[in-house]
Amino acid sequence: MTHSEEQIDIEDYIAEKTGIKKQIQRGSMAMNRSEILHQADQCITKDRAAEHGDAENNFSAIANGWNWWMSIRKPGPLTSYDTAMMMVIFKAARLAGNPKHQDSAVDLAGYAAIAGEIGSAQVDLGRKSG
Repeated sequence: MTHSEEQIDIEDYIAEKTGIKKQIQRGSMAMNRSEILHQADQCITKDRAAEHGDAENNFSAIANGWNWWMSIRKPGPLTSYDTAMMMVIFKAARLAGNPKHQDSAVDLAGYAAIAGEIGSAQVDLGRKSG
């Protein structure tokens, strides 16, 4: 699979997960800024609490999880491994708000698998020992 094929697959995945119709055509935007803002408004004003719990509570849980992650790794620039693990934490926080949202469970497992793959390829994961 080429890089461009991977990009298309990722764009399709994001469109499917967010419910936002993919509007990007190869290198050009099909939407203007008003249309983008309207689409964003539609996403954030529908009842997202039923799907992910209260937004502020969810963001607080994510922030707490990410702060925890940052406290157990060595100081320095974030790595791809850190990013994958922080996405696991993100999805775990989402599941705390709605354990029945199986999509988040599937996403969490996917991010954990990616983290495992990245971690197994790295000699030093940058985390504190002990």
